[in-house]
Amino acid sequence: MSVLRSSPIVAALVTLAVLLLAYGFTPGVERAVGQQDALLFRNFHEMETIGGTPYRWSKGGNRRDERASVIVVPQVGRGDGAVELQVRAPEDRPPIPLTLTAGGKTLAVVDVQGRQTLSVPVPRSAVADGDVRLALTSPAWTRADGKDPRARGVAVERIAWRPSGWTLPPTRQLWILPAFAAALALLVRRLPGSPRAARIASASAGGLVALAAAWRPLEVAPFTHRLLFGVVLAHAALLLWSSLAHEAGSPWWRPPAQVTPSALLLLMAIGYWSLAAAHGAL
Repeated sequence: MSVLRSSPIVAALVTLAVLLLAYGFTPGVERAVGQQDALLFRNFHEMETIGGTPYRWSKGGNRRDERASVIVVPQVGRGDGAVELQVRAPEDRPPIPLTLTAGGKTLAVVDVQGRQTLSVPVPRSAVADGDVRLALTSPAWTRADGKDPRARGVAVERIAWRPSGWTLPPTRQLWILPAFAAALALLVRRLPGSPRAARIASASAGGLVALAAAWRPLEVAPFTHRLLFGVVLAHAALLLWSSLAHEAGSPWWRPPAQVTPSALLLLMAIGYWSLAAAHGAL
């Protein structure tokens, strides 16, 4: 029972429970081209617009070809679902055979001519890591007038992921988020005289991040590791502070009396943005 009363363990268990429940009812995601393209579209041509509608051309080629285009919807969970694609191909050309594959499995082969909405079932086995990776392969073609020499396949205007049944969290989130909550609880517990409510706050913070990761996966889930690293860096900064400013007769790791929750939040913010800056520089 004493172990279960430990604030880090309670925070981790609460976060894990919220994560499992939230991903079970995740609403899915939908994005148009022009929204988070750097996260979703790999090896597509640059964005264009027609009639105010943004789109990107795939590059054609087979899936072993460097020209093949891939749509990645990260950290949406492990479960059955369907991918919806709004695609388009010239109406004055023969239909373009488009092959959609995920997890090494061919999901559909569709002839595209004009604007079409495709709905393709995706089995759980094709999203084993929690990321949907959809490869678009088709014969490459170029404009007959020679004004645009780019090899193209089909134009994509919109992508959506619709879960169909109970979804499990991505494997990465199953350990990152409980670890974040536990590390945060340990950090709060090191504050001199920190109230019980502050310890409960770490479980609440972990649960809120878990809920956000499930219901807003594109905005939150791919970046949760930064939260964990930010707390770890705050631990390191607090240890350094304690060792440099410890009082005579007290252990070197015990935080000085000047450590306050506001100072702790400042350490976490510095840790997070230092990591973000380093990530951007690389």
